[in-house]
Amino acid sequence: MKKSLLLLALLFTFASAGAQQFEILGGPSLTYIKYPTINSAFSNQIGGKSKIKPKFHIGINAIIPLAEDIREETSFYSSVGLFFAGKGYEINKPYEGALPLYTTFYQKGYGYSLDCPIHIGYNFQIADNFAIFVEAGATGSLGLFGKWKIQYTYKEQFTESAKGNYYDYTSANKCGFKRIDVALGGKVGVVLSNRITMGVNADFGILTLADYPKQARSRNYWLSVGYRF
Repeated sequence: MKKSLLLLALLFTFASAGAQQFEILGGPSLTYIKYPTINSAFSNQIGGKSKIKPKFHIGINAIIPLAEDIREETSFYSSVGLFFAGKGYEINKPYEGALPLYTTFYQKGYGYSLDCPIHIGYNFQIADNFAIFVEAGATGSLGLFGKWKIQYTYKEQFTESAKGNYYDYTSANKCGFKRIDVALGGKVGVVLSNRITMGVNADFGILTLADYPKQARSRNYWLSVGYRF
């Protein structure tokens, strides 16, 4: 993990060298995981998504100009950020398998990660003190710490419940969530007085986070308020 932290720090430092502006921003987040329906000879999974959990994020962006439109009303730029972000999920669904041992499956977890969004943006200068921006790109995420818990009900001639304790975020157990994630997404927002920003960010994870739920992928939405200097 130390090497990954160093890599993210070097990437942000390198990007900052050409930055024209910096932006401090943060705000609330909505986060959950989504997983598909799977049918096989040995294992079935009812697809769906976990409950949406409210979290937060805070960090800094380096804004690098790329090109200016000939009309001088719009411009391209790159935005590279480094954020401390909360993640979370909660699953409570029936379980189906080739052998009907489990009837319900409950899993809950929370974690905190270091996120590095790299976006290409297009800025529309509507008036002297008002602009609209649109961004798209990818976000690399490194899980720092967190906990997860499992509770399930199974039956084998009788019904019995079993509860798990809280375990480390990246436990060796198959249900432990992996540290590395990559998401594709974008952001839209406004800039007021060339300083104050308000935007909405959506990220859709493309890597599998755990062995169960199978093919679970992250979904994160940020509402940000920032200040450029």
